[in-house]
Amino acid sequence: MGLRWLLWMVLMVSLPNLGQAQAPQFTSVPVPRGVVASLAQDRTGFLWIGSGNGPLRYDGHTLRPMELQTPERRNLGWIRAFVAGADGRMWMGTEVDGLAVFEPDRNRVRLLGPAKSAPIRALAQDQLGRIWVGTMGDGLSRYDPGQNLFETLPLHGSAGRDGAIFSLLVDRQNRVWIGHGRGLARWDPGSPQARALEALEHSGGVRALLQDPQGRIWLGTGDGRLAWIDERGAVQWLATQRDGDITSLALGPLGELWVGRRQGLDRLDLHDLQWAERLQFQPGLVNGLAGNEITALLRDKDGAIWVGGFGLGLQRHRHSASIQVRGADTDPASPLSRPDIRALAVRHDGEVLAATHRGPVARLNTSLLTTGGFPGLPRGHVEALLEDPQRRIWLAGANQLVLRDSSGQLIRQWQLETGRINTLRWQPDSGLWLATESGLWRLGSLRDDRPQALPLLRPTGSAEVWATEPDGEGGLWVGSVRGLLRWRPGSPHLEAVPSDPQAPLGFGAVLGLLRSPEGTLWLDTPVAGLHRLRGWDTQGRAQFDRISERLGHGGRPFGANLRQDGRGRIWSQSFVYDPQQDRLDTLEAADGARFGTPWFFVHADMGDGRWLFGGSQGLLVVQPNRFEPRREAPQVVLADVSLEGRTLEPDALQNGLDLPPGTRSLSLRFSALDFDDPERLRYRHRLVGHDTDWTESNPGQPTLTYTQLPPGEHRLEVQARLEQGDWSGTPFALTIHQQPNLWQRIEFKGLAVLIALGGAVWLGRWRTRQLRAREALLQSLVEARTTELREASLTDPLTGLHNRRYLTQRIHQDLNLCLRLRQRTHGTPTEADLMVILLDLDHFKRINDRYGHDAGDAVLVQTAERLRQVFRSTDSLVRWGGEEFLIVTRASSRKHTAEVLDRLRSAFHHLPFKLPDGQTLNVTHSAGLAMFPLDPDAPLAWDWDHLLRLVDQCLYEAKASGRDGWVAATDCYGLHPDTLPSHHWMQDPRLSVLRSQPFRPEA
Repeated sequence: MGLRWLLWMVLMVSLPNLGQAQAPQFTSVPVPRGVVASLAQDRTGFLWIGSGNGPLRYDGHTLRPMELQTPERRNLGWIRAFVAGADGRMWMGTEVDGLAVFEPDRNRVRLLGPAKSAPIRALAQDQLGRIWVGTMGDGLSRYDPGQNLFETLPLHGSAGRDGAIFSLLVDRQNRVWIGHGRGLARWDPGSPQARALEALEHSGGVRALLQDPQGRIWLGTGDGRLAWIDERGAVQWLATQRDGDITSLALGPLGELWVGRRQGLDRLDLHDLQWAERLQFQPGLVNGLAGNEITALLRDKDGAIWVGGFGLGLQRHRHSASIQVRGADTDPASPLSRPDIRALAVRHDGEVLAATHRGPVARLNTSLLTTGGFPGLPRGHVEALLEDPQRRIWLAGANQLVLRDSSGQLIRQWQLETGRINTLRWQPDSGLWLATESGLWRLGSLRDDRPQALPLLRPTGSAEVWATEPDGEGGLWVGSVRGLLRWRPGSPHLEAVPSDPQAPLGFGAVLGLLRSPEGTLWLDTPVAGLHRLRGWDTQGRAQFDRISERLGHGGRPFGANLRQDGRGRIWSQSFVYDPQQDRLDTLEAADGARFGTPWFFVHADMGDGRWLFGGSQGLLVVQPNRFEPRREAPQVVLADVSLEGRTLEPDALQNGLDLPPGTRSLSLRFSALDFDDPERLRYRHRLVGHDTDWTESNPGQPTLTYTQLPPGEHRLEVQARLEQGDWSGTPFALTIHQQPNLWQRIEFKGLAVLIALGGAVWLGRWRTRQLRAREALLQSLVEARTTELREASLTDPLTGLHNRRYLTQRIHQDLNLCLRLRQRTHGTPTEADLMVILLDLDHFKRINDRYGHDAGDAVLVQTAERLRQVFRSTDSLVRWGGEEFLIVTRASSRKHTAEVLDRLRSAFHHLPFKLPDGQTLNVTHSAGLAMFPLDPDAPLAWDWDHLLRLVDQCLYEAKASGRDGWVAATDCYGLHPDTLPSHHWMQDPRLSVLRSQPFRPEA
């Protein structure tokens, strides 16, 4: 065994630098077929994507196809060129139909021609608003929007031989740079023709152009070369070139030049003109490039880089000055080729030791590059690491304790009976302390080779210890499953720290500890999160400030790995608490913290202003003094409007919304255009004059539906905020004017009054009693109509089911009733649980497209009838939107889950749907279900918003499994929704999931 470890150490120490430190991380946005040809961002902030299914507009939540509104054709096909107009319009180059434009004030796409145009590959807009168009075969043209006039522009010499224009750029002097198949040309303002600048006969053409902040024009060619134009107008080729056809250029978040190629992504430092390591697709690299064939690059208004390509789809990189991730090494021989980091230690010279779950211990230099390996344990993986003042390395794990010198040579090893080792601590006066699952242990002398002598201190019974922290008086604070303990110097035992009943710990276990330089003790608990030891009462009992719960982040730990930065803020890998502002912010994937599952008790201080936290996919590298939480409120925009289920007609948004008489349904979809993490967004809305207060929507994107609005003018206001931010100051406002029906018009009511008065004059006083009776009758009619309108606002007019507004008003009563019934039975299983089912009709769009919207409406009405047959009258049946239905069954038992869902599926299978023309059609559905309460031991852990997101995840699983089926989440034990991203819930073993079997008709 010793020889094998010696050989391994020699091999690993001799390895060169095997990996890069903090490579850019990317998040992916699913696009059809994973194909993107072009990218742009409009003035409002929407992202435009040229996909294989035509142009798409992305608002952070939804990809909306931007189509023609003509009966004979809708899809524009491939879009390989966009240019965002200064007036908010988006210009698009098609393959065969010439130039197209989206006009936001009219909410429509329009073809401009010319007809039978050659494919458009490049677009640009000059300072006069004219659109320059580069084609493959027809050369260069220019479109004047004011005159609706196309002009063909001649190119002379090599530029005009094949008529192929690949790229266009309008610089700050309003000069138009033209990258063509044989070189580069420039059209100066006022000039009658373009001037040839560089002939590149065999370069593959100038495929990309960009102007940097210094005013230099950069060009990339089809044969992979990169150059810039100097102040004399001469082309200066980069001294060191790289292979790979250049397709696109963009300025990176740090001022570097990003170069998209057919073989990957390069980055060039514009100061020293040196290349960084090429980014390419690596199968085992999480959050890396998803493919190599780059076709488009875009830097958006927030400084993020978007990457589009063939096979990789659409990805986004957002640089963070304070948070990066050191991911996997690309070399499979590296100990960090699979960087599941389970223990960390920073040595006296800044070198980092990182122990992995597989067993190897990696050595990293101060740039976090892998320089080799360090010997680990004889068996198993290292659970804890420590360098002591003598620069010796302590390694613990798998009931082993090993001591090595600074070079890795074995000094001593001990066999333990402690179980899992959580943390190690060296105290100059008392030696090595081990916090383990069997208690707190101490090794006082290296001469003691008897394993049983290691645990000097052990609390009575089972008491796992997670953390230790010096108390400033020579002793230790101890965090354990039994709460806060303390060891005083010379004492043979631990003592429990009593709590003031008026200010106790929020949970009876302490997961993490930190004593600040000023003496404040900070604590983390598994359920109640961050606490502060506020002081002591007159009886010597501790008083705690329950910070996480007080600020709305209870129900989960703060992160265990507590640290304090130079501004006094308390950190973990998951949260940041600022005591001066009494503000708690989360650290999530949107902040750059994409390093898998963060592990407790795995963190270290680099000593140079950087901290390290270990996770299942690498190291989180934090520079805390550079961190500033986002506080600005995002901008709210209107993404879509539909009347009676159909997209709003052109011209309808110019002066607000004017709804015709008899409008039954109005749907509006909003977005805050925050691409970092839409799930962190919160929305609220109110219809002034109709709603008494703001109504908060579910996290994500709100879709508001109003049915049968009263006549008159209404003002809809919508605000958004980040999860910890403030609401936007000025709300998005939209005026909605509902035209009255004839019987609701003032003229009609006035005429009725005049008739009544005339009758009173002609008929005399003896009719007074009858008129009063008539007046009473009219009043009752008005009251009845008012009641009818109020009821109609809670009902879907097509199906007769309830709508979202009804459920919003009702659901919290049902949840509270369910919880009260469980309390009466002391949490024992009852028939009082709630089933929440989300049903989606399979391939419903095909029905509308093939048979028409009348057929689709008939299917929706018959679906509602079948739901009424399957469920009880006391259950809530809600048309959730489009072809989705939400069912909440009361007084239910989770043991009947499969029975209810199979009965629902049978109702669809046993009888075909009848269409208005007499045809019949077989329609299936997919369904997701979750029980409330989901965790019987923690009924409040999953609130309505999280439960609804889980139901949606179950529905997504059912769809992904082939449709015509269901997936049900029936129970969970110990899983809290905030501990994992929502797309990981379904894979967590703590969640009990049932799935449907293939449908078999009854014999």
